[in-house]
Amino acid sequence: MRSWIPWFLVVVLTDLAVTSAVVGARTDRGVALHRDLISPFYTRAGALKTIPPSVWPQAGYRGVEDFCAVAPLTGTIHYDGTSGGLSGVLTVRVGGLPPNEDLFVNWSNNYVRAPVIAYFKTNSNGVAIESSVDVARLAEMKGVEIVLSTATVPNPSLGRLDPC
Repeated sequence: MRSWIPWFLVVVLTDLAVTSAVVGARTDRGVALHRDLISPFYTRAGALKTIPPSVWPQAGYRGVEDFCAVAPLTGTIHYDGTSGGLSGVLTVRVGGLPPNEDLFVNWSNNYVRAPVIAYFKTNSNGVAIESSVDVARLAEMKGVEIVLSTATVPNPSLGRLDPC
């Protein structure tokens, strides 16, 4: 019994070749024949406007907050979103964490939603390495708490920090 798969592939490949030839075809004036297939919302890449570098990286909470660790963690996290940029937003000085671990900073908007806003590493003593802090986004609103969790899956919660 012969398989129908090779014949099916021949039909599909032929259709693709014919479609490619039609889309790439040109009239005698050099105008593309497939112009009517392009969305009316299509904008050529050369026509796009550049975004000025003064635009904020994203909208977000532009306040200043301090969070204090709840036992067994120690230390603080300082949030300063006033610049609107992502650099220097978080100052992480937290101890009592697992050694040599990658951690997420989950900003709790309420006690239900806590998106990850940053990432950092700990040293062999379980203390946050300040130079490893990488903020991915600003917080959305004033925080009710910060939850620290491991960056591995599953990512259990390691502790929390409450507003000071």
